[in-house]
Amino acid sequence: MKAVVLHAIGEPMAVEEIPTPEPRSGEVMIRVEACGVCHTDLHVIKEEVRFPTPCVLGHEVSGTVVAHGPGLSSTDAGRLAVGTRVVGAFIMPCGTCYYCVRGQDGLCETFFTVNRLGGKLYDGDTRLRRADGSPVWMYSMGGLAELAGGCQLVVAHVDGDHGVRPERPRQLDHIGAYAARRHHRY
Repeated sequence: MKAVVLHAIGEPMAVEEIPTPEPRSGEVMIRVEACGVCHTDLHVIKEEVRFPTPCVLGHEVSGTVVAHGPGLSSTDAGRLAVGTRVVGAFIMPCGTCYYCVRGQDGLCETFFTVNRLGGKLYDGDTRLRRADGSPVWMYSMGGLAELAGGCQLVVAHVDGDHGVRPERPRQLDHIGAYAARRHHRY
């Protein structure tokens, strides 16, 4: 698949072909339709926020579910069926830390220690690799790529037109759609 890779701080990002990742247990893979470039991405590019390289940035993702890993409950597999349009969380909630269990996903402690500092998902690994098998670190879902993925808690389905279209990827539509769907269990 194609991905925009930041090889090193101070170097330009490059579109390159990397192996297509596979979702693992409890995860979904989405075909990216739109991904915003957040100021956090710019902070990483300018080394104002430390993050390992090479990496794929992008955490304001919307798209369509194309695959599941094993281990999704029947409820989640139905809610996030292949072909379902989804929006991703602004950050990746773990669902188990102090803040996540209180519905404050945006303050997820696990995200900030595992992903934001290390570029890994919650099993301690990245899903992205170079052809030689070396890791390409992921900021959140690594949305500046054709495919992005992560824990099923990271995405919420959307019905109809909620502003989740490539020609109209507005941040507030994205965040509002995720929050409304995730916390109200639509």
